[in-house]
Amino acid sequence: MKNYKRAIRWISPVLFATLLIALSLLFIVHAAKDSHSHSIKNSQDDRLKNILASPVLSDFDDWVNKFAAQQYSLDEVDIEKGRVLAVNRRELFKELMTLSPTSALDHAVPSETYSRMPASIKKHLETPVSAYGDFKVYVVMLHQNHHSPDMMTGSRIEREVTIGDSKYRALVYGRRENITTKLNIPLQGITLDGVMVVDEDPVKRVPPSQYQALHVDRAKVVDSEAVAEVG
Repeated sequence: MKNYKRAIRWISPVLFATLLIALSLLFIVHAAKDSHSHSIKNSQDDRLKNILASPVLSDFDDWVNKFAAQQYSLDEVDIEKGRVLAVNRRELFKELMTLSPTSALDHAVPSETYSRMPASIKKHLETPVSAYGDFKVYVVMLHQNHHSPDMMTGSRIEREVTIGDSKYRALVYGRRENITTKLNIPLQGITLDGVMVVDEDPVKRVPPSQYQALHVDRAKVVDSEAVAEVG
């Protein structure tokens, strides 16, 4: 009996110490993960600032603004300049789509301007999208070893948009982040190389300057009304 009590008194501190070490290790692991996540977030924020401040982006924006001006007439030199700027911008814009979908939409070429772009430039640009399609949300389970499906280490959400026969990996923000799978819904956004930035608003207001391109009858538009494009 004495030996039993002595063993209990000896084991209790050992268990306590073991528990304390385990909790300390757990805290260290979580702290390391939080620190790593914070470091990645800071790195992404810095990269986004660099992209938005890049002359590669601003120079093309300036060129587009000149092109969009109705009184501005392009010659072959201007078109070649626009093509070179578009080529240089392409990879940077794809990165911007991933880092900040809202910023990508802000810097995207307006649909009316895009429709008038020379083919030599248009092929290097994002494509404006306004259509009905399927918005699908998947939960992908992550496993430490693909041979051991029971050892799940986490999960991630993936989104996909299907418009007609085309499928795109969807990048979302705002209200779209909380939307589950929806079929045949109006979608607005831009696509580039199999990726679509989905605007959180399915309805896009149409300015009067685009009425003709979209075949809007001005005579039927009342002054107090607004014209919107839905899908």
